[in-house]
Amino acid sequence: MDPHTNLSSMWKQIKIISGQKPAQQASYQEPITEANRLINTFADCCDSAQLPPVTQRKQLELRPN
Repeated sequence: MDPHTNLSSMWKQIKIISGQKPAQQASYQEPITEANRLINTFADCCDSAQLPPVTQRKQLELRPN
């Protein structure tokens, strides 16, 4: 905690410290691995190769040399 900690966060921390509320565990065993998997899936879905051929051709035409 520091002088900029908001009241909600402060009370959550106080409850955890006093044993009234258990600390929340991470949703994934390997959060970094899961984050990388998600971003790679997103990048694959957004890749220009996924666009229709006519759109890909238009991109090539509009691409600066």
